[in-house]
Amino acid sequence: MNIKRVVRFVILILSLLTVIALAVSCADPEPCLNHIDTDSDNICDICSTDVTPSLPEPDEHRDENRDFICDECGTECFPDCGGEHKNENDNNKCDICGKDVPVDITVSVVDHLGNPIANVKVSLEDENFNKYEGTTNNDGKIVLSLLVGRYDISYDLSELDANYITGATSVTISDEDREINLEFVDNTPNGTFERPFVISTDETTVSLTIPANTKYEYKIPFGGGRTVTFYSPDIEVLYHERAEDGSYSSAQYLPDSKGEISFKLRETDTNTPNLFSVENKSGQSITFNVSLVSRLGSLSNPIVIDSIEGPVNCELAAETTVNYKWVATDGKWLKAVAQPIYVFRKDSTSAAPLVKTEGGEGLVGTYTATLESGLVTVIITETEIEVVDETTDWENVSGSYSYTLEGGVITILSAADGVAVDTFSVAACQLSVYITNSRTSAQKVIGEGINEALISVSEGDEIRFSITSAYDVEFILNLALLDTLE
Repeated sequence: MNIKRVVRFVILILSLLTVIALAVSCADPEPCLNHIDTDSDNICDICSTDVTPSLPEPDEHRDENRDFICDECGTECFPDCGGEHKNENDNNKCDICGKDVPVDITVSVVDHLGNPIANVKVSLEDENFNKYEGTTNNDGKIVLSLLVGRYDISYDLSELDANYITGATSVTISDEDREINLEFVDNTPNGTFERPFVISTDETTVSLTIPANTKYEYKIPFGGGRTVTFYSPDIEVLYHERAEDGSYSSAQYLPDSKGEISFKLRETDTNTPNLFSVENKSGQSITFNVSLVSRLGSLSNPIVIDSIEGPVNCELAAETTVNYKWVATDGKWLKAVAQPIYVFRKDSTSAAPLVKTEGGEGLVGTYTATLESGLVTVIITETEIEVVDETTDWENVSGSYSYTLEGGVITILSAADGVAVDTFSVAACQLSVYITNSRTSAQKVIGEGINEALISVSEGDEIRFSITSAYDVEFILNLALLDTLE
């Protein structure tokens, strides 16, 4: 082999090795001993080494100022307390792990005067439906362990004798809160104008006791036209009436010769009860009775029909209802017919019922009225009224007339001058009939808004007749017992 060729080959190999060494030396320079990262991009400005600080293990965080932020890495750090929270700083957070912890909250329940209320069961429910409950002690307090947050509040007052309007229905507890104050309003009647004693709205007789020389206020929530009677000669009653401006005036009532005070209560709504005061004028404590009775003919105090021997006569005030009650003594058919239309003479106090003999519902039709001296026939059309008067007691007004209808009264007008010739009351009544079975006590509607009813009754069945009119009117209720259907 040529020596020169070998030398050249060796030189070439050495050159290649040198190039490779230089390339490696430039690609992986010797790292600097003190990295510098002025632009905070975690890359060394000299050697381009990644200088991102490594996070310490959780147990290696340092938090010397106890703000639960690592002094080295800036991340949140919560040491593990093993579930044994400590809260010596009373700041709703564990001193070790920093998590929210419950603190003792004192719940105080008082009335509007600041008096503690015992035996109130208070329940607080958080947003996760966890409940925390307790019952107030004699100081009106409960201590509950609660977290910061919002709670719904409910109460159980079943152990209380008094009548209270409860307080707040929700509360939000903050870091600083250590007490919840709940105020109730005592609504227990005490005989004052603001909290009067209540007399039942039912048909009742109650006994009242009033100390010597004392005045108590009372209320009856719904008057319903009932009559209240006080049985004592030693009292004075003031019946209050509220005006539209909210002020009150009072009517004075003193005992009569029988030692009684009685008056009719006004019809009121739920927001305006009947209010009155009763003052004991004697020098000693007295106890007396008070009765509350509905008007005769009301639903709760119906007129009792003892026996069916003739027609039932009654006067009916406008916009009212009269109720009758009859108890069957035998199993028969009962026929009830209401004759609510009467004829009145303007020049006479006599009156006779007009019975509709032809025509359907409404005013139009043929009516007859039977008097001792003859028959009166009245034919009413949409525009005219014809009267055939065959009586001798009254002045004959037979003929055809025009008429007006106002307030349930027909006024017959003279064709010549339009002067009133006669008047007829046409305030029709409506009859409703109900039966209560003696065995089952079930009530059945026989008919409502009718004029006639035919009812099969058994012994002991209770029949109620209810008659209503829009006007002041008299009527006759004819009742008859039938052994068989005719």
